[in-house]
Amino acid sequence: MASLHVGDFNEDGLDDVLVVSKTGYQIAFLAGTGTGTLAEPVIQPSGLLSPYQPFDFDVADLDGDHHLDVLIPYLKDESGAT
Repeated sequence: MASLHVGDFNEDGLDDVLVVSKTGYQIAFLAGTGTGTLAEPVIQPSGLLSPYQPFDFDVADLDGDHHLDVLIPYLKDESGAT
């Protein structure tokens, strides 16, 4: 399972897609091409390792620098605590 958000993450004026895998501990960035398609994904680790599992994510300008930031809350699988 995964969650996704659409936004202009690379600030080129085109919509991009950011996907966080809930089971693979990865973040995938797919740049918009301007032709209605997406470029091949660039995949990075989320920085979380088992037993921590991302359960959703959000994007916003958290620090006021006019760039989108990614916030990934997580669950600890063993206890369900956040």
